[in-house]
Amino acid sequence: MIFIHYMGRAFVKFRYDVAEIFKTNLLWVLLTLPVVTAPGAMAGLFYAINQLSKNEPITTRTFMEGFKKFFWTGWLWTLLN
Repeated sequence: MIFIHYMGRAFVKFRYDVAEIFKTNLLWVLLTLPVVTAPGAMAGLFYAINQLSKNEPITTRTFMEGFKKFFWTGWLWTLLN
């Protein structure tokens, strides 16, 4: 019985996370089209998925927070590569 309870909670979290990941990826695609914002978009996507891997909830605001916070760091890594 407890197994069914945990599986139900995991399924609900998975459905929420898939929807947020889809929205975050869509925003990433839109911000990658202009080449100027592409490194910042990649940094924002990395930040959002990193937060998700730490079991913290993500939204498109999480992506934008990472985009703003790591925009110049993303450009630095792009220039180094």
